[in-house]
Amino acid sequence: MIITILDWMLALIVLIFGIRFSYTDLKDNRIYNKDLILFLIVALVVIIIQESFFFITFGHLYILFKHLIRGLFGICIGFLFWIIGLWAPADGKLFGVLSFVIPGRFLIVTSNSETLSLLSNILVIISIAVIIPNLTKLKKEDYKRIKNVLKPQSIGFSLLGVFGLLWILRMIMSILKINGNIIFTALILTLIMSLFKVLFKLKFKTVLIILFFARLFFDYPNYLTKIEVLNMIKVFVVYILLRMIIIEGIFNKNTFKKKVDDLKVGDYLAIIPVKEKGKLDFRRVNFFSLYNYISTALRLEDYKIVGDYDNAVGLEPDNIELIKKLFKEKKMNEVPVFKTMPFAPYIVLGFLIAIICKGDGFLLLGILIKTTLWRIGLLTI
Repeated sequence: MIITILDWMLALIVLIFGIRFSYTDLKDNRIYNKDLILFLIVALVVIIIQESFFFITFGHLYILFKHLIRGLFGICIGFLFWIIGLWAPADGKLFGVLSFVIPGRFLIVTSNSETLSLLSNILVIISIAVIIPNLTKLKKEDYKRIKNVLKPQSIGFSLLGVFGLLWILRMIMSILKINGNIIFTALILTLIMSLFKVLFKLKFKTVLIILFFARLFFDYPNYLTKIEVLNMIKVFVVYILLRMIIIEGIFNKNTFKKKVDDLKVGDYLAIIPVKEKGKLDFRRVNFFSLYNYISTALRLEDYKIVGDYDNAVGLEPDNIELIKKLFKEKKMNEVPVFKTMPFAPYIVLGFLIAIICKGDGFLLLGILIKTTLWRIGLLTI
């Protein structure tokens, strides 16, 4: 692959806009759509000019289509992370745009698609910068929630889910030609399980049982082989650890009390003021869940949200004073607010690591460590 000066120009554009995205995310707790649109337009102009050069020179435009495929895949991943509450909508959009923009000619060190290499860099950075430090701040009630994962009923349904979903996930990965190691597979299963809980709610366990029996009948006797049993045990153990540490230990501990007078634009309320049968009331909401967003947009509930508060946007200049006033009328001095993390710096840093390391930076690091150990005789290949 030929890396042109326009590729480097594209990387420079990402760096410039990435600083802007990180600044607004840290300062205002949001990534502005106008910045994303301007970035996309500038990057798209460079991409079209570049791929036109390749068309004139080599007679094809397939790389432009690869940009589109990466972008669509990135949007799907961002949407998934938003549904389960790991990212805000703007973070998902930023990841999708960066997946579209990233020059494929840079990405050489990768065991999966370019988009997954970018995601791998981001998740490792987030783990180092966010998850690991938070593990030292866990309180007594957090450990109780983590221990619930190890209850017999919880273990049983987790085993049903891993057994059934692993079968479907591997078929999908095979079709998409995605290579998945134990940790990657367990991480995807953790995200899918969280997604199923959001989508199916009370029917979640029923869905797991259906998937279990589906594999039991249609995949017989493949799951009885020694290799498959050992792989499933490994995936299950890693899944339980991920669920205990990431989902129960970190991301479910996502609200804190904030004084009404200290509320600011961009804060995401854990309770919202609503009008139901002409009376003012307050309803609990789930962080960035798909149902909340749709019910707000389409008015599916039998109540009306006061001040046109949008779960996906948070408090805005047009409604913040009204909502503060409503809380004070109910003599509420403090309200629960969702904790938010400025993910834009980590997403942009993951992109830059992909450029510098020619793909999956931490896969490259693992290769270098294994090679060094082999050369000094501490590892046999």
